[in-house]
Amino acid sequence: MTGAASVSPEQRHTPANPCPVCGGHERLKRGEGVRCTGFVSGDGEWAHCSRENHAGSAPYNEGSKAYVHKLRGSCRCGVEHGPSVVTEIRPGAGAKRRAEKLGPIVETYNYEDEHFELLYQATRHDPKEFRQRQPDGRGGWIWSVTNPPVRLVPYCLPELLASAGDEDGDVVLVCEGEADVDRAWTMNFTATCNPMGAGKWRPEYSEHLRGRNVVILPDNDEAGREHGESVARSVYGKAASVKVLDLPGVGPGGDLREWADAGGTAEGLRQLIDEAPEWTPPEERDDGRVDLGAVLENGIEPPTELVEGIVLEGRSHVIYSGPGHGKTFVMLWIILRVLERGAPVLLFDKENMARIMGERLKAMGADPATLSRLLHYYPDPSLPTTEEGCRLYKARLDRIKPALVCFDSWIGFLASNGLDENASNDIATFAAHYIHPARSRGIATLMLDHVPKDGTGARGSGRKKDEVDVMWNLRPVQSFDRERTGQISLRREKDREGWLPRDVTFSIGGNGAGGFVLARSAGTIEIAGSDGHKESERKALQALEPFAAKGLRANEWVAAMEKLGVKNRTAWNAVNSLKRKEAVLQRKNLYFPATANDCKSTAMQEIAVGPQPTATTAHPLRGAVGCSTGDEPQPLTKTHGPDCTCPEWCSDEVEVEVEV
Repeated sequence: MTGAASVSPEQRHTPANPCPVCGGHERLKRGEGVRCTGFVSGDGEWAHCSRENHAGSAPYNEGSKAYVHKLRGSCRCGVEHGPSVVTEIRPGAGAKRRAEKLGPIVETYNYEDEHFELLYQATRHDPKEFRQRQPDGRGGWIWSVTNPPVRLVPYCLPELLASAGDEDGDVVLVCEGEADVDRAWTMNFTATCNPMGAGKWRPEYSEHLRGRNVVILPDNDEAGREHGESVARSVYGKAASVKVLDLPGVGPGGDLREWADAGGTAEGLRQLIDEAPEWTPPEERDDGRVDLGAVLENGIEPPTELVEGIVLEGRSHVIYSGPGHGKTFVMLWIILRVLERGAPVLLFDKENMARIMGERLKAMGADPATLSRLLHYYPDPSLPTTEEGCRLYKARLDRIKPALVCFDSWIGFLASNGLDENASNDIATFAAHYIHPARSRGIATLMLDHVPKDGTGARGSGRKKDEVDVMWNLRPVQSFDRERTGQISLRREKDREGWLPRDVTFSIGGNGAGGFVLARSAGTIEIAGSDGHKESERKALQALEPFAAKGLRANEWVAAMEKLGVKNRTAWNAVNSLKRKEAVLQRKNLYFPATANDCKSTAMQEIAVGPQPTATTAHPLRGAVGCSTGDEPQPLTKTHGPDCTCPEWCSDEVEVEVEV
């Protein structure tokens, strides 16, 4: 009986030479009980069949992990199988002459048509060389696929076609070589490649990938990258989606096998595929040009505020202050405002870690379910300023699509990369890897930073200020601690757009009764009414109503609001807020009031205010308290109308009180 270690490729059960016991072979689909991974002994007397349901009393061979059946005469499984159907391969004269110039064959790869009929083989030799040969019809080989010409097809074509429509076959990997394809199949991926290696992809191969989600895994060298681009361009427009995935950590010329041998798993590969951006031809990629003529014609719209008066959509920001001034609390307050909009947030933390962040978010009334769904928190992350680190970061941005990315703090991430905060080039390096990719995708970033020992200005190189669009200095106005409430103020030191207010003030600290307050001060933000709209938004709808039939351009709409007494900046904020709530429709460059059928009622609802029985200097965190019939604050569960019957503590102006 032959051991598995001495089995040649010709002895394996294949579609052309299936198992004489069960009729199966190793290319059949896994999990359906029909696949056989055995082989026939070199003398043709024995068949190793891996399917137990055909074993009967046949002995089990540990070396081959299969049951051994006798092919001539009576077999202990109870069935007479007859002689082996394996055909001995006898090379012809031409093959013998060519073989003398090559080392021995160490592996063969069958290229079969849709019906598992062998068209040709690729052979690997030692020393490493590859050749192609086709059957001569007499048991030998013709060492050519061009004379006579044979139909060229992708590797594993019948398996590729059979996997269409299967969940596991939704993604098709296109590798550069047959050995990588075989490894991909063992990892439960559908995979294929073209014959003869890099640069040999043919347009007709792409037809077999029509409607599939294609992921190309090029070898890590120049030829591999060029091949990957060539395949991507060929399948683009035919495949449902196209991605080109450069496997991380492989050396020069590295491939899927090297990546898997180094510990890469199927789960890890699926994650990399999910995070990889879709490929588009260079000519279709956005080159960043903006038509300024169209901008002037249609009206120059100012930046959109992600968090009113503090954070602009798609811009980079920094907040710096001395220790103990509450900058981490302000960052978390900003994050909660973004989460309220249903937008994801990325938070990279090298300062406080999970326990402290959790305690502070709890004190601020954060909803655990919302945090689990939308906040992507990474304590002590590795953000290397390398090409691979930047690529993985971009892939994460493309997968999560956050509205805001926060870094706490700048000095921590610079130090972890061996960068000097006083060196202009080092600041630019980090910005190029982690600020610029977010900005180019329309994602806002927020950096926390410290002050130097002398307490003046932001730490480090002035390049920090150059790299961001908005810089805030967080300053104490009135001292605070866990027992008493004070005030802090954000003072604007840079605003590239010239849009944000000069100062934004917060009440912060303990209230003397075990509670904690963090609230934006009155007068710095409009509060929504019982209809879910702010006063400026109601005037915006009033200004638009006479033009409901023909619509207004944004600048015309703002001009109409200004006639109703709405200031320019407030008017633009109202435009963006009503767009977000879907209270207005935008068709091309014109705005129209949304009808009842157009509006989504949930999008129209923000926290409405009730009666204001007491006057305080601070508004609460939106979403930090809610209706209850008990005596203690609860997470927000519904909006507050003018007839709200909540206890006295549940009002528009009340402070947020949470045990800390």
